[in-house]
Amino acid sequence: MIGDTVRKSKTEWIDKYSLEGRYPNGKWLQCDYGVLNEISLSKRLDDDTKECTVSGKKGEKAGQNLFTIRCR
Repeated sequence: MIGDTVRKSKTEWIDKYSLEGRYPNGKWLQCDYGVLNEISLSKRLDDDTKECTVSGKKGEKAGQNLFTIRCR
């Protein structure tokens, strides 16, 4: 799924993902971690979820990113 970029700078970004339409297997959020996606965490979202917004910013250490995810 490709999100719509709401805001982007060198250190922060916000992407919005629309979840309108049919999802016969439910709506899911999955985050993959590691260089080769060694760890995946997933969670089923409520069927009435319309969109998710992902905010990210660079952390203090090299390669570190901090994320906030809000779904409504």
